[in-house]
Amino acid sequence: MIYDTTLCNVGDTLYPFTSGTAQPRLGIPRGTFHLQFEDLSCVELFAGVKTVARGFQYYGFSAATYEIADDGIYQDILNPLGFCFALSLCIRLFKEAGLAWFAPVCSSWVWINRHTSGRSQERPLGYQQCSAVQLAMNVMVGRCMACLTMMCALGLPFILEQPSTSVMEYHPCFQFLARQFRIYKAFVWMGSYGGDSPKGTWLYSNVEALIKDLYLPLCDKKWGAKMVRRLVALNT
Repeated sequence: MIYDTTLCNVGDTLYPFTSGTAQPRLGIPRGTFHLQFEDLSCVELFAGVKTVARGFQYYGFSAATYEIADDGIYQDILNPLGFCFALSLCIRLFKEAGLAWFAPVCSSWVWINRHTSGRSQERPLGYQQCSAVQLAMNVMVGRCMACLTMMCALGLPFILEQPSTSVMEYHPCFQFLARQFRIYKAFVWMGSYGGDSPKGTWLYSNVEALIKDLYLPLCDKKWGAKMVRRLVALNT
């Protein structure tokens, strides 16, 4: 069940994986094969401009990013190798009890794509005769949920973000996760955190304390009082 808490690469010093392929430190004692992987405090998947990982790195924590623009194979969750790599990154959070931050592609799930995809709360997978892109998005969410199920089973925290109009949480695999584990969600404005637009966003997590106090009201001076009232009305 999802609980609403809002009420209303190894590369230089920044990222372990920016060169596109996983390059773990190797230690190969005589007669054995041994891989040494760095323990991680944060993994940012679908990282984009890598803001979350940069924040962890700024404060001295180890962080890895996973972004298809950096590698079209090992960092593509639709590729079997990429899916395995995503799972391996999440497992490396175990020792540090680190955070996995997911921001899966939202374009197929938001209101502006409703006519094309046919998605809704009642039919989250979309039209029966769906396009290859739509099918890929369904698979992407399923694999993200597999990662999150593993995180929950290991007792590790995660945060997943989606725009406020996304119907991703109604995907069958998302619903399965919510039935097996307690999942919380909280509403935030990206514009309150320096975003270029107000952008109402839902954050989902298996740890309530991570997200319940993140809501900040939009600033009238920046966005205009009329715009703020309209946005608040649309998102409440």
